[in-house]
Amino acid sequence: MTTTQEAKRKKTFPIEIEEDLHKALKFKAIESDMTLHAYIIEALNSRVREDSAAYAGKGNAQTSSTGDKP
Repeated sequence: MTTTQEAKRKKTFPIEIEEDLHKALKFKAIESDMTLHAYIIEALNSRVREDSAAYAGKGNAQTSSTGDKP
């Protein structure tokens, strides 16, 4: 395994969602020309980046928007 592959290890976990949410996500994915999996991963990434400022300075190793450590 190369260093790049090691840095990009992935985890899987089951997720249970209501049928209505699944249907809505499916439609949004189709509108975005993405698979449902890719759409959900992008949505999660976007939400975490959006909320990352809320976690800055709470003793974790995340960087702020300027790239400096908190």
